[in-house]
Amino acid sequence: MTVQSFLSQQKSGPRSQEWVVMEDMYNRKLWHQLTLALIKYVKTPPHHQGHLTEVYKTFLADFDHRISSLALSSIGLMVSEDVPMEQKIEFLESLLKKVSNHQEAKIKIMAKIGSLKIDQGNVEEVQELIKDTGGDGG
Repeated sequence: MTVQSFLSQQKSGPRSQEWVVMEDMYNRKLWHQLTLALIKYVKTPPHHQGHLTEVYKTFLADFDHRISSLALSSIGLMVSEDVPMEQKIEFLESLLKKVSNHQEAKIKIMAKIGSLKIDQGNVEEVQELIKDTGGDGG
């Protein structure tokens, strides 16, 4: 699906006015304003299962290199809550590669990955993550 077809689809949905505004910002390349609008959108429920993942993959992925790494990490962490559990770490690891130039963004994502790995009982992998962030790993 193209960005334009995705936007057309969203403009006929329940939160159409937000998408009309975001489409205008996208077309005018107002990346900062679009980022702020997208953060607000992602934070504001309701979203049906899989919707935020679709927003990320179809819309945000088109311009994610144009927004700040910190903003991308914040949006990505919110979107990760919508990603199926078996794909969540993979999603976060791909996001981590995109924000590798920003220490705070990296740490936020690594903390979430670490939390998920602890939940899975992968303590050794978490210790490696801690070493990668400059901690001593216990």
